[in-house]
Amino acid sequence: TGISSMWIDRYSDPCSLVEIERRSAIFGQPYLVDKNETLGGGVDRLRRALQAIYIPTQKTSETILRELERAQEHARTVYANEETILANIYGRQDLCHDENKTPTLITGLSGSGKSSMRKTIKRILGDGQRLPIGDKHILQTYPYLDVTVGPRDTLAGLLTPLARPEIREGSLRVKQRDFPLDCSNWLRQSGVCLFGVDEMQFLTQSADASAQVSKALLAYHSLGVPWHVVMNFSLAWKLLRRPH
Repeated sequence: TGISSMWIDRYSDPCSLVEIERRSAIFGQPYLVDKNETLGGGVDRLRRALQAIYIPTQKTSETILRELERAQEHARTVYANEETILANIYGRQDLCHDENKTPTLITGLSGSGKSSMRKTIKRILGDGQRLPIGDKHILQTYPYLDVTVGPRDTLAGLLTPLARPEIREGSLRVKQRDFPLDCSNWLRQSGVCLFGVDEMQFLTQSADASAQVSKALLAYHSLGVPWHVVMNFSLAWKLLRRPH
């Protein structure tokens, strides 16, 4: 239906290498010399201008394309027609343990552009938009959510960026054991079909670091939405060597 296609086209429209490169590239601007500027100030301004330039590599574009395809497939399933949209918005679902929602691991050495890829996906998909459901309802939706892990030690803290606005603002409280399920339902209600997690190394500062990271990954996985996780190579290697 026309309404369903609006929910799906958020991911279909940019889903090509050409469109990804067009939307993600940030080109440099002309550098105008200021005669009143000191040499140090001019060098610093030039450095910032060069750092702002972003041209994705072929490999980066291909990885982003796979993530958009995963989001598109999820949207086609969850928002296939008006009935399924209404069922996902007004019905409460169980936590998901679907193996198809296994995260994409984005890793590499420091400075290899891992976090830039996450920011690029967010830039490609854009901000949230209001989409219709039937003739009378319009909902605020978000094509992509971005999670930057900080030194939080609770499950609720790790999931808060994926929680409904009332929880993030502190006007609504949910028991920690109910937090993942509430986040999962809100993600479906708000049209989120992809999210990314970064800065996982903050969790390695505790005594039980590996257990903390594993708990966080399992919590994100249970939300039932395609996602990717960015982590440095040393943490990824440590997790891959775990027996389970």
